[in-house]
This record gives sequence, C-alpha cells and structure tokens, in this order.
Amino acid sequence: MAIIVQDFSGYIPGCIFNQMQWVYYTISVGLCLLLCFTIVVVLRAKTPRPLFIITTCVLMIVVMEGAVRLFDRFFVVPQGIGGQSYQRDSVFLPRPTPTNSLGFNSEREYTKQIPANTTRFLFLGDSYTYGSASHSTRSYCHVIESFLNRNGNGRYEVFNAGVPGYSPLNSYKLLRFLIAEGYEYDAVVFSLFMQNDFIEEVPHTYRTPILGIPQRQPRNPLLRIGHPLNSYLFRYIITAPRFLASRTDSDRPQPGDNPTGPFQVSEIAVSRFQMNYFGPPDLSSVLFSIKAMAAEGGKPFFLVIFPDQFFGDKRVREEILSRVDGEQYDFRYYYRWIDRHFAALPRLDLSHKIATCDDCYISNDTHLNDRGNKVAGEVVGTFLLSQNLDSFHIEEQRAEK
Repeated sequence: MAIIVQDFSGYIPGCIFNQMQWVYYTISVGLCLLLCFTIVVVLRAKTPRPLFIITTCVLMIVVMEGAVRLFDRFFVVPQGIGGQSYQRDSVFLPRPTPTNSLGFNSEREYTKQIPANTTRFLFLGDSYTYGSASHSTRSYCHVIESFLNRNGNGRYEVFNAGVPGYSPLNSYKLLRFLIAEGYEYDAVVFSLFMQNDFIEEVPHTYRTPILGIPQRQPRNPLLRIGHPLNSYLFRYIITAPRFLASRTDSDRPQPGDNPTGPFQVSEIAVSRFQMNYFGPPDLSSVLFSIKAMAAEGGKPFFLVIFPDQFFGDKRVREEILSRVDGEQYDFRYYYRWIDRHFAALPRLDLSHKIATCDDCYISNDTHLNDRGNKVAGEVVGTFLLSQNLDSFHIEEQRAEK
C-alpha cells in the first residue's frame, strides 16, 4: 500500500530522487511483483517452511535496518566518519572544514560579533552562493568582498552561508539558526537560482542527511516505515558511491577553471529544465521563505536572481530547444512571478549579464566557472555599493539601537 500511495497515486507529485528516478520506479515495481509472488507462494505452500523462511528474512532485514539507523545516528557526525552533511538542530550543514567549523566555503572562521568598523553582508543560497570556482578565493562571495573593499568607502565582510543543495526554505531555516546562535549581520543577500529553487521542496516530503548525504523522505510516518525504498538500508546502498566521493572532497562543487573539452549539455541540465518548466513548482514555499527572510531581524534584504542555463547560455538554450517542443513551456513565467510578488524588494537580475558572458559555465556542468564567479561577483558588488549601505551608515544604525 505504501508503494502505491507514494509512487503511483500522485500524493508526492515530484521526485524523491533528483537523478536516476527511473531506477527508483523500476525497483518499486519490482518490489510490488515480488510481494505478489511471495503471497502466492505462502498461500499455495503445503508446509509452513516458506512462511518460516520469509519471516526469518524479514526479521533479519529489520535487525539490519535498526543497526544502520543506530550507526547513522551516532557515527555519521562531524566528529565521526563524516559525510557531506549532518543534521544540527533544524538545519543540515556541510561537514566542518579546517578553516570553518560550520562547513562554509571560507578561508576563515566567522566571528559571531561583527568586526569593528565593518559592514557585514550575510549571503544565503545554494551552490551558486557557496561558490563553484577552482578555489574559495575565486568564488562568488570572495569576489564580492574583495570588490567592496577595493571600491567602497568603508570596510566590508561577506559572510558566505551558501550551502550546496539548499532550497529557499532551507536558507530561511539557516538564517534563523544563525540568529539563534548569536551571529550578527547588517544586511542579507539571498541568491535565487532559477534552475531548481522552485522545485527543490517536493510537497509532503522533507530532506534529512542519510549517510551524510541530504535525501528526501516522506513526512507521512506510515510511508517512511512502510515503503522499503525509504529504509536507511536501501538509502545506504544507493548513497555509498556519493559518500565515498565526499570523503575525498570530490562531492563538493567541481573546480571551475576555464572550460575545457568539447561542449555538450549535461543530462541533469536537461532533466532539471523539464522539471522546472513542466513539473509542479512549489511557489508557496519560495514565496513564504523569501518574504520571511526579508522580514527577519528588520535588516536590509536584497534579492539576487541567477538565471538557469537555458537563459544563461545560448548554446544550452539552442540544444534544449532542439530536443523539446518550445510551445509547451512558458519560459518567462518565473520572471513574471518574481516581478509580481517581490516588486517592493531591492533586487538584481543577473540573467542578461551572464547570458552575454562568453564561456562562464564549467564545461558540461550547470555551475559557473572562475570567470562566471568573477563576473557575477563584481556586478553584485557594484549593486550593493549603489544601495548607500556604507559601514558608517550602518554603524550609526547600531548606535541608535
């Protein structure tokens, strides 16, 4: 019953996995057939032996599942064997690095108090905010900080709190977590990535790290318990390759130096394009999260819009349009939606700037390379300086409070 409800009833309208969803459905159908076969065998058996064997196998699986859950709970943590992410309070965070205990892409530890005579911008978002350059010093946020300090009138710090795989709702939860932990900031900059931020939150699901890898699970406890593919045992099996990669840091965003090799459109770019424009978007979650971030703490809030690769790269756009019927998609829908709901927010749309940048993406990848990080960072830095948020003005606000 759990298999039918979760996979074939439409109760969960999106995909449990972002990739290889056809494998998931194939296994799901196979489990249904296996269950039917098992029932027939038990009913037609003339002795209790088949039932005894099946019961023994089920008990062994239950014991193994319990052992895996205990292992995940007590050993897959920052101080243990690690993993890409771990759960901390209401958020999942990247595993700590030698230079940052919260796992953020920074060469330094962020202090909770804002350094004296400094304006701190808190940047939230997914891997685009985290940075996909070949080194953290060439990443989007580092470029912005360097640009502000070269061209601004005061001293600036960019607090890079971008986390790969985050949705807007995850970023809002992280903002509240950082505030509860006592981290101070003067303004928030949230990066909205048009390629998947509208489809990251699948209705009736939540994400939690399993073997250190963020994965979706149904909110309904009956589905979590009753569906074999929601078990930790199964998730460990399919997650093991990614976990082993994360142990060598290869699961982080890939180095983004200038593109090399023949150009081709990655399959994940095509699948995300189809989900983004043809699947059911989670507009309510995005709307709530951005408005909640803008209202939290009463601090200045800025919205930066990163285009998907369809708008950002002409070659990708031409390749995708050669594969799909363009009449099926309303390509400007999300832009009109943003204009309608966030007209009052200071915002910057990077779509045109990135679209006119030659070779700004990593070859065969959806992320920006070194050049793309530099172009985006300098445009955002210019935008922030134009907002009249110099450190002296913000220091006055602090004094008034």
